[in-house]
Amino acid sequence: GINAEYGGSHPSMSDQPHNKRKQQRHEKNPPKRRRTVYTDEKNTKKSEEEGKQALPETTDPKPNKRPFPKRNIALLLGYEGSGFQGLQRNPNAVTIDSVLEEAIFKAGGIMPENANSFTKVCWRLCARTDKGVSAIANVVTLKAVLVPDLLEKINQNLPENLRVFDFYPVPKRFNPKRRCTGRIYQYVIPTYVFKPKSVPSEEYVFDDAMREKVQSILNLYRGTHDFHNFTKGIPGGDPSAKRYILSFECSKPIIVDGTEVVLLSVHGQSFIFHQIRKMIGTVVMILRDSLSTDILLEALQPDKHVWTPLVPSLGLMLKRPLFEYHNDDPTYRALSFESAKEKLEQFENQVLLPNILKMEKEKQTFKIWLEKNDPDNPLLHKGEILHKAKNQKSNVKLDSDLQKNQVSDNNQEQILKQDQTEGEKGN
Repeated sequence: GINAEYGGSHPSMSDQPHNKRKQQRHEKNPPKRRRTVYTDEKNTKKSEEEGKQALPETTDPKPNKRPFPKRNIALLLGYEGSGFQGLQRNPNAVTIDSVLEEAIFKAGGIMPENANSFTKVCWRLCARTDKGVSAIANVVTLKAVLVPDLLEKINQNLPENLRVFDFYPVPKRFNPKRRCTGRIYQYVIPTYVFKPKSVPSEEYVFDDAMREKVQSILNLYRGTHDFHNFTKGIPGGDPSAKRYILSFECSKPIIVDGTEVVLLSVHGQSFIFHQIRKMIGTVVMILRDSLSTDILLEALQPDKHVWTPLVPSLGLMLKRPLFEYHNDDPTYRALSFESAKEKLEQFENQVLLPNILKMEKEKQTFKIWLEKNDPDNPLLHKGEILHKAKNQKSNVKLDSDLQKNQVSDNNQEQILKQDQTEGEKGN
């Protein structure tokens, strides 16, 4: 047994190798033992003569390159949109995003390693405005370095038609687009645009009666409707075409730079591409006796296809985004913009409105638009004609498909009849 093999006695397990091959391999190539280096041993030196522990060269292995705090903030800004190609950043284009980001970087609000990267600074937009659209107040959030006098330094690097009025601390995961509960847009338009064609210019007056007519038509938009005829690329019945309008108001006429204008303010949860401009264009054509009110009601139906005119983008501006749910939370500072109320009114009355009316006089924007949308102009119903042509083509295609299906069905019936007659003959 075991005792006979080992000389009649059982030696202890410590005296015998567990694996001879492993032991021989370790003798030839002994394994290198790793030496654990501790922080105190790595960063300090012992002096044998003095017997004292020397201090390291720096107590922080990564010196702080950012002496100022970094926080998530919401910038309140306003801009005149005619000098930019929209709000959202676009390669090889002068946009509000690109100009604003560069100004914040020059002010020290964005570190060099995070420049030109909206992802690193968590850049988020509240309401995206298109080319030529202005904003009295809009919101952009980012993670910025709070250097002293950040607001003044940013505005020093911005053009006069783009201003930052204030900034507010916001939570880390705050998304202004998702947290926004509503938006108020405003459209400035000269009163002569509403003049019916049958009324002479010298007899036309935008009085209270005319204002009530405008208001009565604007009220037709209130509520939830299908606005697929007031945009492009969205078919009728699509859920994205449904929008909720809370109010649509027409102000009393005011004089700006010698021109009588009114302000049309629309409050909604959200809007789709070209929706507001087409809504206003339809109202203008109804008052000018170019369209009927029935056309507007028909355009709001999901199964109807109606051409709607598009007013110029020059007069459209975002008045204010709303954050009702966020403001109801006492944990955070409310985004009510009361601290910048005077700055917003000053920017609207002294910068936006005068510049818009100045450009309107120079380029005759609304006059040219009225000429193009005259009922006698053959290009007026170009969209409607193209749509009808597409429908006719689709109907012709459907008819041809039906004919093909009928032919194939007839062929199948003939084949079945032949098989039946051949089977009867065989039997």
